[in-house]
Amino acid sequence: MKRRLLTTLVIALLGTPMAFAQHDASPHDEDTSAAANLPKIELTPHMLLQFLVAEIAGQRGQVGLATGTYRDLARQTRDPRIARRAAEIALFGRQYDVALEVTRIWVDLEPESTKARQTLASLLAASGRSEELSVQVVKLLAAAGPAIGPSLLRLNQVFARSTDKAAVQKLIDEVTVPYIGIAEAHYVRAIA
Repeated sequence: MKRRLLTTLVIALLGTPMAFAQHDASPHDEDTSAAANLPKIELTPHMLLQFLVAEIAGQRGQVGLATGTYRDLARQTRDPRIARRAAEIALFGRQYDVALEVTRIWVDLEPESTKARQTLASLLAASGRSEELSVQVVKLLAAAGPAIGPSLLRLNQVFARSTDKAAVQKLIDEVTVPYIGIAEAHYVRAIA
């Protein structure tokens, strides 16, 4: 009886930690094309236990345990879906150093992911790492393609809470040089 109850519980909970892997995929979702680049790893009993511990800890408000466990899983598996989930939980738990670490893993694993680069840029902006932030912003703007205007306008939102206005001005001046012929680049520079 106990074995059957435990099996039912594990099957019921198995969907919870893997739910992040089954997100809604639309034709415009960049993650659908990355499915072929996912690591081929076997779900071991130890990994399953880590997933369960992380998700149950998160459900019970023990965000530190959930964040640490997901960080370990992201390091161990090198799976971008796990790194993304680890970043989400770390951000929710306001553990920004861990969020920055796992977001870097996420960007390494999915370098073409706009969401990963935006998350990394936001964390770098919040932590005042302007040199590294400049590199990420340049890559984001280069990937924007025909949507460069709205992407330039979003820069002010990213830096809105920055206390070092001189550093923001310098950064925006640097990253907008290639787009100086676009009206939005002039507007962003003026606002900065």
